Amino acid sequence: MDDLMREAEALRGQRTDVPNMTLTAPKALVEVYLHQGRNLPEITSASQNDFYCVVEVTGSRQLYNSHVAQDTLHPVWNESFQVKVGQNDDQMVSISLFAERAGRDDKFVGVVVVPVRRVEAAPSSEEGGWYEMRGEDNGMVSGPEGVSKLELTLLHKPAEPGLQPRMGWLTKRHNLTMKWERRFFILDPYNQMLRFFASPEHAQSSSPEILGEMNIRCCDVVTGISKLGG
Repeated sequence: MDDLMREAEALRGQRTDVPNMTLTAPKALVEVYLHQGRNLPEITSASQNDFYCVVEVTGSRQLYNSHVAQDTLHPVWNESFQVKVGQNDDQMVSISLFAERAGRDDKFVGVVVVPVRRVEAAPSSEEGGWYEMRGEDNGMVSGPEGVSKLELTLLHKPAEPGLQPRMGWLTKRHNLTMKWERRFFILDPYNQMLRFFASPEHAQSSSPEILGEMNIRCCDVVTGISKLGG
């Protein structure tokens, strides 16, 4: 314990500078509610059926993972993600289903693709229900009890202009090595994601390497983060 505390104190003496970074407000936001799945296919090459979803927007680098629902063909996630959409009226929101496989690449199972324009034009700019998934060959995905589906709700809404990111430095302990680490964080107010980087320079590079992220829509305890350092 004394060694860990000494490591933490040494890290506290490192960088605390915070650069001036601004955000351009997106045209709009789409809230994606991922409720549950039904009749998912059995992944026979896996020891158990562990599924998660990846939410993406075409023409952007936005990509968000749900948690892994373990050992079930009828998973329940009950998670929400807020994605930014731009001026391109042809943008799509895709929700891809993957099966987690230990020691191997995760297996793509199927995808639901929803046009942003259709959500915006829907009554109250909202649509939802059970969506059938398509596989790699664009064919219907089926499980042992019928067609595989995801229950989703999508809501199109305006983006508030002028919001700016919150950023700073955090000292945290690695879950596996138990060593203390110094990380620069950025909290994006539009997609409400907290991302961790090695430094501000890494965060501002053309291809930033994200060391970790957290969807704060699920975490009340971090919504008050401002600038942290020291």
